[in-house]
Amino acid sequence: MREILRRGRFKVGMDKDALNYTSSIEDDREIFEADILVNKAHIAGLIKTKILSLQDGEKILLAIKKIKNIGFDKTVKEGSFEDIHNAIETSVIQQIGEEVGGKIHTAKSRNDEVVTCIRIRLREYVLNVLSNLTDLLEILLSKAENEVNTIVPGFTHTQVAQPTSYAHILLAHYNVFERDIDRLLAAYGNINHSPLGSGAFSGTSFNIDRNLTARVLGFDGLVENTIDAVGSRDFAYETLAAYSLIAINVSRICEEIILWTSNSFEFLEISDSFSSTSSIMPQKKNPDVAEIARAKSGKIIGLLVGSLTISKNLPFAYNRDYQEITPILWEASKLTVETLMILGRMVETLRTNKEKMFDSLEKSYATATELADMLVKEKGLPFRTAHSIVGALVRFALNNNIRLLDINKDHLENVAKKELGIKLIISEKLIRKSLDIKSALSKPTDGGPAQQSIQNTIITKKAILKNIKKLIKSKNNKILKSYQSLDKMINQYTK
Repeated sequence: MREILRRGRFKVGMDKDALNYTSSIEDDREIFEADILVNKAHIAGLIKTKILSLQDGEKILLAIKKIKNIGFDKTVKEGSFEDIHNAIETSVIQQIGEEVGGKIHTAKSRNDEVVTCIRIRLREYVLNVLSNLTDLLEILLSKAENEVNTIVPGFTHTQVAQPTSYAHILLAHYNVFERDIDRLLAAYGNINHSPLGSGAFSGTSFNIDRNLTARVLGFDGLVENTIDAVGSRDFAYETLAAYSLIAINVSRICEEIILWTSNSFEFLEISDSFSSTSSIMPQKKNPDVAEIARAKSGKIIGLLVGSLTISKNLPFAYNRDYQEITPILWEASKLTVETLMILGRMVETLRTNKEKMFDSLEKSYATATELADMLVKEKGLPFRTAHSIVGALVRFALNNNIRLLDINKDHLENVAKKELGIKLIISEKLIRKSLDIKSALSKPTDGGPAQQSIQNTIITKKAILKNIKKLIKSKNNKILKSYQSLDKMINQYTK
């Protein structure tokens, strides 16, 4: 195919290596369908505003339809193109001639065209990520509902800290992923505005209807300022930042799975379907899926940093540098979708070893805080004094190989007298109740591990998640209806 962009300004074609170096054609496979939509909406808009005759518009629309039918590979295979926009325009001209086909680019620049395509494709990915997030949340809620009474050590500094329930931990993970949904919905709101009609950066002298094309392409409104429309990619950085926070949260739960399935813990077991073995050590059951997810999370964060670094010194309006951000978006989107999908399926297979979890608590000093709290409540001691007494008691127990659960009133009273000179008289019943692991979960704190609190949270979260799913569905439906509206318009022009 002959070059249609360079022939006026340049006498020679672009150096082949330079063209290959600067071309985005392979990455543009992602926006082929979006570019078809944008061209259809643009031509329909030109017909509607009488900038383009119905006769010419019909020919262009039919040529675009043929391009869609033959697909990306056949559209680009016979030429060397800078991008898919050039390839589609060239194909239209080749089909129907330049006298009519050359009008496809009337009142349009590649600058506003490409960023519109990116926004269309990116919102599809974001909705897909949101769908996978809701699937993960459903799995976490379901597992939490079944683990309300599963007692497990809670950790700080990777050391056993206090007893909690496994449901409490699962809901903590639920909460961070729920906030990821909020962040992605906010990003979606900024993505879903139309730059189309902004031209190179200063609009067009043709009296186009930007609101019409925005509406039939499913956008919520316009990116109003035409420089901002083509010269900003903050919607991309925001999305990548949201992906990166998802990645951090994925990595944290995967790290917990890796630790808790290890021989040192044995709190959890992953299904064989999500494990691998060693090439030399036949006894090994390795959590490779969780490890790969942890690694891919790092890649997603790196992609965000790469996009910010590309963009940090770019002046307004459009710069070709932006081309290098687009494949970053697609890679990060795919990684996020795949990772969330596999994480949800893996979490669903996790089995708890309740005996190991409880045994770990019995061997620990995890109820020491409850003992200190009892001294404050029953004896009116300042918490710092109570903390010192129980700290000395733990040291005594360790030195004498006594489990905290086996400590009695004599131990406590003697340590308080010897170490701090405090005379205490404590009933054995109070000590037993304070040190009891199950009792430690009955704290009245809102959002704590108490059974009723957990059950109330699950009920609330189920209702919230139901509304989130409805919202995501409504966004998908709005786009679908907009495309149907566009097709209806085009059908009137292509009888």
